[in-house]
Amino acid sequence: CKEAAHMRSENQRLKAHVEQLRQELEEGKGTEEKLKKIHQKWRCDRDSLGTAQEQLIDAKQDLARLEEEMARLQGADSRAKKLETECRDLRLRVTSLEFTVRDKEQLEETVEFLKNSNKLLQAQQEETRALLDDAIATVAALKKALEELQAEGHFLSGHLARAGMLLHTMKEARFGPEDEALPQYEEEFVVKRPEEGTSLFDELNRTEPEPEPEPEPEPEPEPEPEPPKPKTPEPEPEPEPEPEPEPIVVQQVEVVEGKIEVEEVFIPETEAFVHYINNHLASDEYLKAILPVEPHTNHIFKETREGILLCKLINLSVPGTVDERVLNMPWRGQELDDVEVQENNMLVINSAKGIGCAIPDIQVQDLGDGNPAKTLHLIWEIIKIGLLANVHPSKHPELYRLLDQYEERSILLRMASEDVLLRWLNYHMKNAGFDKKVTNFHADMQDCECFSLVMNQINPDLCDLKSLQMTSLRDRADHVLENALRLNCVEFLIPDELVAGNPRLNTAFVANLFHHFPAMESLPDVQEFELNAEGGREERVYRLWMNSLGLERSVANLFEDLRDGLILLKTFDLLVPGIVQWRKVNKKPYSTFRKVENCNYVVLLGKELEFHMVNLGGKDLVDGNVKLTLGLVFQMMRYQLLSMLAALKVKVEGKGVREEQMITWANKKVAESGKTSRMRNFRDGSLSSGLFLIDLLNAVRPRVVNYDHVPAGKSEEEKSLNAKYIINIARKIGCTIFLVWEDIVEVKSNMIMTLVGSIMYNSFMREEKAKKVDAGK
Repeated sequence: CKEAAHMRSENQRLKAHVEQLRQELEEGKGTEEKLKKIHQKWRCDRDSLGTAQEQLIDAKQDLARLEEEMARLQGADSRAKKLETECRDLRLRVTSLEFTVRDKEQLEETVEFLKNSNKLLQAQQEETRALLDDAIATVAALKKALEELQAEGHFLSGHLARAGMLLHTMKEARFGPEDEALPQYEEEFVVKRPEEGTSLFDELNRTEPEPEPEPEPEPEPEPEPEPPKPKTPEPEPEPEPEPEPEPIVVQQVEVVEGKIEVEEVFIPETEAFVHYINNHLASDEYLKAILPVEPHTNHIFKETREGILLCKLINLSVPGTVDERVLNMPWRGQELDDVEVQENNMLVINSAKGIGCAIPDIQVQDLGDGNPAKTLHLIWEIIKIGLLANVHPSKHPELYRLLDQYEERSILLRMASEDVLLRWLNYHMKNAGFDKKVTNFHADMQDCECFSLVMNQINPDLCDLKSLQMTSLRDRADHVLENALRLNCVEFLIPDELVAGNPRLNTAFVANLFHHFPAMESLPDVQEFELNAEGGREERVYRLWMNSLGLERSVANLFEDLRDGLILLKTFDLLVPGIVQWRKVNKKPYSTFRKVENCNYVVLLGKELEFHMVNLGGKDLVDGNVKLTLGLVFQMMRYQLLSMLAALKVKVEGKGVREEQMITWANKKVAESGKTSRMRNFRDGSLSSGLFLIDLLNAVRPRVVNYDHVPAGKSEEEKSLNAKYIINIARKIGCTIFLVWEDIVEVKSNMIMTLVGSIMYNSFMREEKAKKVDAGK
């Protein structure tokens, strides 16, 4: 009886306790803070409100089960513990099942992707077989023509022997890059050799459909007997016919450690880009001696080796990026030496990165060697930046008409330029009464329907819709070209590439078409503040920095693309490898709750690296808070810079690096060079003149600064000239920086710190290389 009475009292006490808990839970629904406190008291300190609600339901169910078990069993305490253990095991099982489901979804997506890839591969194989058959037939015809010439007793015996030796050398080298001094008759013989029918020759024969006239230069026996070099000095003027047009390189073949590496260069893109360069840079005084470049040859890759043409192209896309006072120019007809060429190409690469070009794998040596594939990719990136610069509401406020009825205007400000162009196409297609939408610049444009409809919307009198009744895609493409000619807007338009769905040329053509004919009514009610992108220059700097890290996803808008937390987590993992435990990350955060979980994890990692995370929560990142997002990304950028400096400092001096040490180092370096300028900190107002930073660059790399080009820095114009000179000199010596000259004039401390840090890193790298050279390594 006593035990029963005791159990009853205990049961009543537990019920009262449970009732009290229920009341606390109901009171906690009022605010998120109370819910978090109750949540932390009863469960494993979850941060997400959605997870808390789910766990609250589980808790209620567990409490009901506990009440039933306590009414039936005498050992209430032990049974409750067992039930809690079972609940934990059940949660673990549910979590593991969730991960299993996610893995299954990813596996299904991978299988689907492989199926599609297999289909594409089969189609490409069929096309390749057809091309190979055509190439074999062409080579056979060329072989017959060569045999006929030999049967007629053409004077080719000596040249055939030399060509055989050349073929043997090329075969041993596994078809390396062709020799620039290769005579034309030897090149023709190399192309006509079907026995050496590798993919390189097949591609050369496929992309050059005019091999038949090639035997015609060979009947010129007069220059051919002159190769005997020791007999007469007449072969010296003979190199004059060698600059005849050479075929564009289709594949660049390199032998690396016994392996053949092949890089494709697409001829139509090269032709289109060369035409663009010839048209827009023809008025440049220096380039008049180079331009126009023959578009059907590989001369463009030779003319870009010195870097001058590429710098001019960068200034065409983003005026004022490259200060031509910094360029190494040929003097009195003398060619640039290797060091001057390297400096120019270093300036090209860092300036291209500074305007937003995605070129993580291009090195200075690639441009100096005239690497066709990488040079062509760089040219496209530079041209694309210039073409897409005007595709923004700040330049064309009428673009707000592309938004749907319930979309906010901020969506367009945060959208990538390519996506805006696709919306522009769909807008005109919808106005033409066409329901189809284009979602990419590749497959969706192969039928040429969108081009015909848009040009008809632009000018119905000049551009008709006859192509829509045509069944042949090539006929449609030709008709699109006719309409473009009427509009005088044919740059980047090649009919064969329209049918093939070339994404680069399609993007360039649509951007050029938009630039000349937006064909949209203006919006009178657009406020000035709506035309400015959020974050201003800081957002641009941090976005370019993140894109330079080589992440899988590029960042088009800092505040929009970071909302799910994945890019921030991948950046953390690059800064500190292994710091991110990916099993804790929602890799497909479709819901807001999962995005908040990822961003909360980002905040925890920032605290772990001792970032200043005051008033910053995961929800702020999900909401795209401008100030807090910029603050977090700057600290990540600063952490990377200081880590790189610390790693080199440990190697060089055995010490770490802080901002105070950066200031001390800079002042010491300038004093050692004999200059008297100094800076107190990164907020020092005297930095706006640029004189200290110029002295610092001269101290790090003597004679790189031409003080004849440096004004006193008193007026605003002189300050801006010095700031532009500083940025270009820093890029010329190898500093990868993303600030603009206004940041120096306005003394933006964060940007000044990154500039000084980059100069310091470059100096340490040079010192370390010098020590290795001195040590004989």
